[in-house]
Amino acid sequence: MPKALIIALNEALTAVRSKAFLANLLILPIAVGAMVLIQHLSEQTADLSDRSLAIVDHTGELGPKLLEAAEAYNQHVAFETGADGVRKQVKPKWSVEIVPPSELAESSAQGDAAQANGVELGLSDRVRAGELTGFAVLPAGLADADSDDVVRYYARDQVFEGLSDWLRWEVGRMVREARLAEAEIDPEFVGRVQHLTRQVGVRKLGLVDRTEDGGVSDARETNEIQTLVLPGAGMFIMFFLVMFAGPTLMNVVLEEKMQRIAELLVASVTPFQLMLGKLLGGVMFAAVLAAVYLSAGLYAAYRYDVADLLTGAYYGWFALFALLALVIYGAMFVAIGAACSEIRDASTLMAPAMILAMMPVWCWFIVLRSPNSTASVAMSLFPPFTPMLMFLRVVSPSGPPWWQVALGVVLTTAFAGLCLWAAARVFRIGMLSYGQAPTLRQLLRWAVTGR
Repeated sequence: MPKALIIALNEALTAVRSKAFLANLLILPIAVGAMVLIQHLSEQTADLSDRSLAIVDHTGELGPKLLEAAEAYNQHVAFETGADGVRKQVKPKWSVEIVPPSELAESSAQGDAAQANGVELGLSDRVRAGELTGFAVLPAGLADADSDDVVRYYARDQVFEGLSDWLRWEVGRMVREARLAEAEIDPEFVGRVQHLTRQVGVRKLGLVDRTEDGGVSDARETNEIQTLVLPGAGMFIMFFLVMFAGPTLMNVVLEEKMQRIAELLVASVTPFQLMLGKLLGGVMFAAVLAAVYLSAGLYAAYRYDVADLLTGAYYGWFALFALLALVIYGAMFVAIGAACSEIRDASTLMAPAMILAMMPVWCWFIVLRSPNSTASVAMSLFPPFTPMLMFLRVVSPSGPPWWQVALGVVLTTAFAGLCLWAAARVFRIGMLSYGQAPTLRQLLRWAVTGR
């Protein structure tokens, strides 16, 4: 058995038997589970306290209608009837009060010239005191046909958009009805026109295909699972494999160098065999993690009746691009571990490699939303990004042309070979070098010149 393979098997078995493997195995499902649990708890513990809103109604007509609308909201929206017949509050209730425009103006210390500001100042003080969530001012000419006035909504914290959205909808509906009445247009006629001019829905379907018996299959309706979840899940699993295997490889190599174990190993094997064995061991370690994650994904797909979307091609492309990604970034991390003598120095040199690995994650949604745009094609053909971004494009329903996939695989394979060649040179020099950590410029010189 080749010496590099013996080293790889030993590294893989050691990693699988360690506690770190169990931690790496559980960290992804724990993170996903925690995210789901937090979202569920946030829904269960939502703030259902009343939202108090004051309305300064200069129109003299819309205020009472808003009171009725708030009562209807509290009855039919803030509460829902469950399957057991019990009504349960699911959203905050609106508590609306109408403030006459002159009420606060008379107590204003700013005089008649600042009447409007006096009203707003008094209500702002009530908001600051916690008596109100916010207040709104309805201009006098808001319902006029030619008016461009807007509703002014004041609040300390504008993050909660429920009140402002409700105001926009309800006031807009009331103003529209008032303008139609002023123009003597029958509201039923307007409703009929809106019904006749309603938008036409669009069903998103895949392509029809010919069946084995010569017939034609029905097109399947596409959904977010096919267009977003499956490509994104595969890419993120690939990213986690790189993040798990890469730093682990670097730490193993650095630890053996610090303990002078590498000096004994290179007496029996060549530096390239030692480096290749450790890299293959890291790939095997990542393969075990990938098998567990993909098996869990397949179970979930069967559970939700979408297993037919996980084809053999999906797993095949994942295996190919994951292997290329692990070789590229694994070689980088192995070289960094061999070049350094302290963890602090390795952490500094690791930052550029980590940023390079994270960049596809930063732009994955852009590529998935428009997989055949010029930017997506260019980024997916850049070898360090190709494994993750080309995988997104390949498994998306539209898919790239075959020549782009072939070119991406060829370029990435060549780049992976180049990374192996450069890492081997750095590994040969770095494993037996001690003292001050090399700079990036020195690493490049080692990789290019071999000395």
